[in-house]
Amino acid sequence: MRLIGLLIVLFSIYINMAHAQQKLSDGSEGGEFVANTNAILELASKSKGLLHARVALERTDLPAPLSTHVAGMMVFNTTPKNDVVVGIYYNDGSKWVLASGSADANASQVDYDNEASGLQSNSVQEAIDELWSKLDVEKTNIVETGVDYTAKMNDAVILGDASSGHVTITLPPATGNKGKKYTIKKEDTNEDGYVNVIGNIIGVPAGNLYTALPYSGWDLVSDGARWRIINKF
Repeated sequence: MRLIGLLIVLFSIYINMAHAQQKLSDGSEGGEFVANTNAILELASKSKGLLHARVALERTDLPAPLSTHVAGMMVFNTTPKNDVVVGIYYNDGSKWVLASGSADANASQVDYDNEASGLQSNSVQEAIDELWSKLDVEKTNIVETGVDYTAKMNDAVILGDASSGHVTITLPPATGNKGKKYTIKKEDTNEDGYVNVIGNIIGVPAGNLYTALPYSGWDLVSDGARWRIINKF
């Protein structure tokens, strides 16, 4: 009977410990080995950090590699892809949200830059639009070229004339240029001449578009990380 009683006591202690708050420490911080009263788990160290589970997310709207969205889940994404970048993400129950940046932080940066530049904008997009209005360029610039050409930020329509030979048009980086659009068109009837478009384009192997079909082309837009084809004609 004494043995049974002792086992019951030990089991009760184990159950209480399993349900108690926990503090994990490497001893470098000193102090009591007691968790904060508001925390179920506390980590303590002066020289070490918390290493999140490292995964490769697909898109913010997809739970993969998880089987479903779980509110409160937190991971470190290792691979930039589609609309996810390298960084810590948490899940709000329906999508992944980047934890290492925020709209407030971006707004603060815009306010800071505005103070130095004299801009009156309240958002990044407004600042871009205001800068365009201050520049002595035409936002809807139309370019005709029969030679290789690198697209400029003030270009809107680029017409490639491959009647005398292939023409390659190189897109600028999509990063930081969210919302920028280009219409690129082959403007000739020579089916032996190609108009090539090079850039970080989603769904295009090696990022190289090409067409020899007269008067064909694409509408592309930057999502802030890569170029997306929104129309092919």
